[in-house]
Amino acid sequence: MTVEIDLRRLEKDYLAMSAEEFALLRRDDLTQEAAEIYDRVAAIRIAAGDNPAVEGAPIGSSTAHRDKIADSATRILRGCAGLLANTLGAVIGVGILKTLSSPLVKLFTHSRGSIILTEWIGSIVFAALLGVSVQRRWRTRSARWIWIPALLWFLLGLAVYSRLGNPLLTFSGIACVHERGVSCIPYTVFTVILVRCSVYSLAAFLSARSNRQHDSFHPALSHILSGLFLTGLPKLDKDQSEKQ
Repeated sequence: MTVEIDLRRLEKDYLAMSAEEFALLRRDDLTQEAAEIYDRVAAIRIAAGDNPAVEGAPIGSSTAHRDKIADSATRILRGCAGLLANTLGAVIGVGILKTLSSPLVKLFTHSRGSIILTEWIGSIVFAALLGVSVQRRWRTRSARWIWIPALLWFLLGLAVYSRLGNPLLTFSGIACVHERGVSCIPYTVFTVILVRCSVYSLAAFLSARSNRQHDSFHPALSHILSGLFLTGLPKLDKDQSEKQ
C-alpha cells in the first residue's frame, strides 16, 4: 500500500514538472516502477502537445552525443598540447643537454668541421635519450609524431633556401664549414630540428614497441630528463600503453 501511495505521488510530481525539469530525467536511471510511471506521464505530455523531445531517451542520447563531442575535443586539445610539448622538448631540451655537455665537447672540437660533426652526434644521442626517457616515464603517443611538423618545417626551408646551391651541401652543414653566415641558416634552423625531432620520435616509437618494458631502466635519468621539459604531459596507464 505504501508503494502505491509513493508511486501516485511520483506520478503527480512528474505531471507537475515543467518541460525543462522533465527533460532532465533519465529513464535508464529509474527503477522499473518509476520507469512505467515515466512512460505514462510522457505519453500524457505528448498527447497534451508537450514537446516529445523532452522524453528521457532522446535527451539521454543527446547528452551522450554532446559528451562524446566534448571528450573528442578534449582529446584533440590534449594531443596538440602533447605534440607541442614533445616538439619543444626535442628541440629545446636537446639544446639544453648539449649546452650542459659543452665543456666536455670543447675538448674535442678544434675546427668548424668538428663542431658540425659534434652537432650531428649530440643531436642524435641526446634526442634518442630524451625520446626513450619521455616514453618510458609518460607513455605519451604524441612523442612518436613530432617528426611530421619537423618534416614540414624542413620542406619549407628546402623550398626557400634551395637557391643557395647544392641542397645536400647546404642542409648537411658542409657548406657552413667553408662559409659562415647565410649558408649556415638552413642547417642550424631546419636540418638540426628535423634530426632532433625524427630521432626523438623514432626512439619513442621503438621504446613503445619494445617487448621488454624496463620500467626501472635508468629511473633517475628518466625522471630528470623527462621531468625537466615535459612535466605537464598526460601519462597513460599501463594497459593503454600495451595496446599502442
